[in-house]
Parts: sequence; C-alpha cells; structure tokens
Amino acid sequence: MRVFIQSLLLLAILSVAKTVHSQARIVFNGAYIHIENGAQVVVDNSNSNAVTRLAAGGHFISENEDNIVKWNLGSPGGSSITYAVPFGRTAADYIPLTITMRNGTGDGYFEFATYGRPDWENVNYLPTGVTNFSGFGDSVAPFDNNSRYTIDRFWRIAARNYTQNPDFQDMEFGYIDQEWQQGLNVMQENRMWVQRYNPVLDSWYDYIPGDGIATVDNIANRLGIGAVPDDEIFDWWTLVDQISPLPVTLLSFTAEPENNDKVLLNWETTSEQNSEAFIVERSRDAVNWEYVLTKKAAGNSNSPIQYNDIDYAPYSGLSYYRLKMLDFGGAYEYSRIVPVFIEADGAVATMAFPNPTTDIVFLQAKGDLKGDFYIAVFDVKGRLMLTRNVTSQDLLGSVPLSLGKYAQGTYFVQIQGREMPTQAFKLIKL
Repeated sequence: MRVFIQSLLLLAILSVAKTVHSQARIVFNGAYIHIENGAQVVVDNSNSNAVTRLAAGGHFISENEDNIVKWNLGSPGGSSITYAVPFGRTAADYIPLTITMRNGTGDGYFEFATYGRPDWENVNYLPTGVTNFSGFGDSVAPFDNNSRYTIDRFWRIAARNYTQNPDFQDMEFGYIDQEWQQGLNVMQENRMWVQRYNPVLDSWYDYIPGDGIATVDNIANRLGIGAVPDDEIFDWWTLVDQISPLPVTLLSFTAEPENNDKVLLNWETTSEQNSEAFIVERSRDAVNWEYVLTKKAAGNSNSPIQYNDIDYAPYSGLSYYRLKMLDFGGAYEYSRIVPVFIEADGAVATMAFPNPTTDIVFLQAKGDLKGDFYIAVFDVKGRLMLTRNVTSQDLLGSVPLSLGKYAQGTYFVQIQGREMPTQAFKLIKL
C-alpha cells in the first residue's frame, strides 16, 4: 500500500504497510491515503471520530473492491451513531459515505470500499459474486444489462462477525457528476435512489432501501436515504435511476394466506409501458416454479393501478410466489419472491409454547404419531435457519428449539413426517 503524505496527521498510527492498525485516530488534514493491491486500512477505534477529515481536506482512495477500510465498529447499542468514511476517486473528487447505525450484537466490523471505471457499462466490472444486472436474476434481453440507468460506481458496505447486524438509521452517498453522465448513460440526477444486491435471491429488487425515498442535493452531490433494517444489509450497493436497473413500475407484490385454504394475491404498478400480462408462479423450493394464473395488464399507464387475484389451490406448508411481468415484445421481468405459509390439515396437532418467545420455544404434538420427523425453521425470506431430526416420542414429550441468537421477528416452522401431513405454523421471536 502506498501512502502519499502531504500534510496528513496520523495520530498514534503504529505502521504504514500492507495493513494499517490504529488504536487512536486517523485525521486527514490535506493529504490522501491510496489503498492498493488488496490492502486494508484497519481502524481499531470504534468511536465516530476515529476517522476525521479537517477543513484542509483529504480522503481514502480505494478504487477496487478489495482495497478496504476495515473499521472495527462493534455494536452501537441503543444509541444512534454516525460514521463518515471519507472516500474520493482522485485528489480532486470527494465522495464521502456516511451511515448512522443503531443496535446490533457481536464484536463485528464493517468493510468499506468503493470503485468505478471510465466505462458507462457496469456489467463489464460487476463486483465479485454479483451475477446479474437486471434486478431480477433474469438474463433475457433487454433486461440483462441496465447499465445505462446506473451510476458508474459500486460501494462495498459489508457487515462482518455480527450475530445480528446493526440497522441503518440513514445513509448518504457522495457521487461524481461524470459517473452518471458519461457514455451512454441516460440517468436523471433528480430521480436517483439507492439499491443493493441480495446474493441469496440473486436480485437487486427484492427490497428498496429507504422505501425508495431519496433526497438528492445536486449542488453538493449527495444522495441520502432513510432507515434500512439489519436483515436487508448486504455487501454491494449502487445508485440508480428510479426506472432502472430494476424497473420500478411494480410498486408492491404480496401473497397472503386466508382461511388456511387459499392465497390472496395483490400487486400495484406505478406506471406501465407496453405491458401485456402478469403471470403468477409458485414454488415449493424457490427454485422450481409452476404456473398459477395470468392477469391481463393495462398496456400503458402513468398512474397507479392495483391488481388482485386468488390462488385456490396453494401448497401446504412453506411455499413461494413471484410475479412474472410480460410485455408485448416477449421480454419479461420477475418481482421479488414472497414466502407463504399454509397450515396443513391432519389428525395430528402440534403446538409451540411460549409463542412469542425471547429464546427457547417448545414443540409438542398430540395424536397417533409414528416414525421419525424432520423439523425446519425458516425466516420470513424463506432462508433455512435451523433443523432438527426427532422421533415421535420426542414430539409427544416436548422438543426445545433455541432462537436466542436470532434477530427479533417472525419465523416459520415445518414438521415433516412420513406418515402425517406437514405441520406448519409461525413463531414470533421477541
């Protein structure tokens, strides 16, 4: 790593080498730290002023996904603490990243980095692990490359070593005009907002940070958004035009069980262009999908439209729904994936207590149980959290499940046995 010193004040820096460790502060006073060749600057001080930029300026220059500022922030607790990471593209271009955090558990840290390229086409330099730039994991043209609607820069904001991530109260990104104007970009500055990539769902569009509301200061070149919960924090972020890379004509899509025998489907679009139809699909595993129904689309609209329908034959237990949006040219996009839970009918009844719980929940069954059983617990996104293999005698007694290390929220339990229908219900972790 090369450190170019002009009038940079480094208080109690132990070394300037491949990795820089500090128990005190890094104070920029007119100079720049170039992080290169996969190096890290490690800041061991969790105070918000551990990295400070004085009026004379200066900042970190990363410009590669592996040139990292590793800041050992720990857990902010119940207080909201604001951390500013002074990044810049060059000595002249200052693009700070500012995040206000709260809560979190574990002795964790964040890895911060940012990079761009002199090329408008982001698909040529996607971060490692990002497999699509369509927003929906779909490779059918023209939705496989939405680089024109995206600023030519990515930000790494990676939480590590937390048992529960802190949540973000707000975020602010500095940006450079050239990077949203260059090449074939067709972005509009006043329509920029933030999106992040979910590697679990291979999607940019399963969640809109800050509820899609952004404040753009086109004088200072700053974009700010509101709260982002802990379970929506993933590694890679960028700034996009509101119409792409994840076309935002779809405002919402929900699938809700009713009376334990059908699923109510609702979605709303804010605008439509050349839209032919909406196709609802469902899946047992979020991998293999089957057709449910088709709803005719409006075609073209610039005002909100609400749609609804019903799946009268849903799966028992945990399943998944998604919306396929088809236009007249044959191109299509997918919505985010929505998990749905339907309790199964059967002679065996299973109960969970206490529910809600702060830690241990006990499962107990009544009825004619035979054989062995498989217990699985999923979060609201359908991610598998824990499993247990038990016998019928275990269930007729009680089976403890520990949720203490998991975040507060709703979880789904499935109990599967060879000789009984799948039992399924919700757990609430306080």
